[in-house]
Amino acid sequence: MDGVPSEYNSQTIIDEAESKFQSEGVQAAQKVYQSALLEWVDDVAMDDGGAIQTDRVKEEIAKLWLAYANLNKRNNLNKSATEVYDQATRCPVSGQIVNIWVDFAGFLKERSRPKMAQKLYLRALVGDERSGPAIANPDDQQTLWDGFLRMMQTLRNKPDLTLKELKDAVGRERGSAAQTTPSTGPVSAAKPISVPSAPLESANLSRIAEEEIARPAKRSRWEKMIVETEILRAASL
Repeated sequence: MDGVPSEYNSQTIIDEAESKFQSEGVQAAQKVYQSALLEWVDDVAMDDGGAIQTDRVKEEIAKLWLAYANLNKRNNLNKSATEVYDQATRCPVSGQIVNIWVDFAGFLKERSRPKMAQKLYLRALVGDERSGPAIANPDDQQTLWDGFLRMMQTLRNKPDLTLKELKDAVGRERGSAAQTTPSTGPVSAAKPISVPSAPLESANLSRIAEEEIARPAKRSRWEKMIVETEILRAASL
C-alpha cells in the first residue's frame, strides 16, 4: 500500500483474520484483530522519535477497528460490535478518526438505538464538563453535525429542523446541565425527546450464550474513560 509501512498494512491483518475465521471460527479471527490493535496502538503511543508515519498508521488502525466491528456484526454479535466501536472511539491513537464515529452512529441507528446515537453525537461534537469535543477537525465536525441533524429531523418528524436550531438546542441543554447540582436537581423540568422504542431482541438463550462466548477475550491496555452526556429534551426543539 502506497505510503504505508508494510508492517502497518491493515489489509494484511484483515486478510489474516478472514483466513482464521474461515478455518477456525470467529474467536480466532477476533484474536487476530485484538493482537494487532494492541501492538500497533502501543507502537504509535510510544513513538517519541518520529520513526513511525503516525498519521498514516492512525488511519490503518482505524481501518482495523472498523473491520473488527464488522466481523462481529456479520456474525450477529451485536453486543460485541458495540463494545468494539466504543473502544475505537476512546482509542488514544485513532479515536479522532471521523469514519469510526460515522460508522458507529450508523450502526446504532440501524439497531434502533437513537438515544445511544444521540449521546455519541454529543460526545463527539460538544463533549462534557470533563473534556471537550472528541472530534476537533472542523470538516469532520460538519460531517457529524449533518448526520445528527438528519437523525433528529426523522425522530422529531420535523424535516424543516435547521442545523442552527439543533445547535441552539444543544447549547441550551448544556447550559441547563451546567446549572444542575446534586442538591437542587435539574433546573429545567422539560421532558426528554420522545423517540421510538427499540424493538425487543429475541430472548433466544443460545444466541445470548454465543455472544457471551464470542466477546473479546482481551481488553485494550488503555483505560476506558467515563463520559457523561446529556439527552436533548423535547422542549429544546
